[in-house]
Amino acid sequence: MSISDYNPEYRFTDDDEQSKDNGNGNGNEETPPDPELLKKLDNWKMKLHEEADRIIAQELPKKVNEFDAMLKDKRLGYKNMRDIIGWIDAIFPIPKERKHKYLFQHGNASSCSSSTSSISTSTSNSQENAGKEKVGKKTEKSDKEPRTPNPRREKVRAPKVHMFASGPIDVSHSTCDISKEFELKLRECVEMFNTVRMSITFRIPRIQDGNNFGIEIQEKMRLKVSKCEDKTLKLLGMLGQYHLCRASLIIRIYKKPWVLDYRKAFADSEAMQINKLRLSLNVMHYNMWVLHDKLTKNMEKIKKPRKPATNLMYD
Repeated sequence: MSISDYNPEYRFTDDDEQSKDNGNGNGNEETPPDPELLKKLDNWKMKLHEEADRIIAQELPKKVNEFDAMLKDKRLGYKNMRDIIGWIDAIFPIPKERKHKYLFQHGNASSCSSSTSSISTSTSNSQENAGKEKVGKKTEKSDKEPRTPNPRREKVRAPKVHMFASGPIDVSHSTCDISKEFELKLRECVEMFNTVRMSITFRIPRIQDGNNFGIEIQEKMRLKVSKCEDKTLKLLGMLGQYHLCRASLIIRIYKKPWVLDYRKAFADSEAMQINKLRLSLNVMHYNMWVLHDKLTKNMEKIKKPRKPATNLMYD
């Protein structure tokens, strides 16, 4: 564009920039990839595919049998509420007499109202006298010189620690043991799901003119594996909340032993944890079984989603 052809309304476009770069020879040239790195990536993909095939053929049926055996465990049986409440009553016995006795427990309502009115008048008078004394003390302290801190008097006091007479309260060993076993198996399942999902993702071919039936099967299988992985991660997060709830209820029973609802809530939480473990085991048993069935039925399409003729046409 010359100076005589200058137009103030003309806008500089990307085509002009590309033609300028081509004319000057300063275009971005693509650097060839390193063949050694590509070879390492191909070897890693081959190992990943072999591991995924082994998981589908061997590990998934093994996990199905393990979850089935855990469902038949006696530790996941029904717990009697009376036994749980009896255990907590042995540690924190119910007090026979309450320390705090309120006014409405002694006498009728008229005596309570008269006593409350006398208490209110006495408290108002005492508050006025206390306010006058505080004002006088403030003026006296302001007249005096500030005291120098004495390092001997300033001692560091440790916080008070409440100890139980029966020693530390033990955990529920049966529930904790089976929770640990279940947690280890869930972690192994998450790793297996991740390996299978990545293997299916790398087996999806390059898409140019659209999908075919084999690629749709691959995407459905990958979505199914990712859903199983998400459910397993949610179950892992649920297991850590049991101990916190149990500890908070024990502390409340210790502070207020005369409230029997806390003892009933403690027994309900123990039974609810067993029910949650059984339901979680059923969910994992069903998911692993269905996933193994679908992957084995569609294994041919997962490995080779296209025929050789269509491979040449699309790739």
